[in-house]
Amino acid sequence: SERFSSRSIASTYDEVEYAPGSHASVVGAMEDRLISTVVSELRSAGGEPRVLDFACGTGRIAHRLELEGLNPTAVDVSDAMVERARLRCT
Repeated sequence: SERFSSRSIASTYDEVEYAPGSHASVVGAMEDRLISTVVSELRSAGGEPRVLDFACGTGRIAHRLELEGLNPTAVDVSDAMVERARLRCT
């Protein structure tokens, strides 16, 4: 979406969209728990999961996957969002 291609939107996206108490922050907390569960299940099935974070935005999910010890590939159509993701992720 062109809405997310602007540098100004990308630079404040997490602080605005995922502000404490926001709907997105509640969903994000549920996603964090789900990611841990899914990664654990994939590992118990054997092998190391390979993960693609499509439409990665500012890298919130990719960073969470890194905390699980994975090395996700993250892509987005917005260069501004990818720049923010690079700052967040290792």
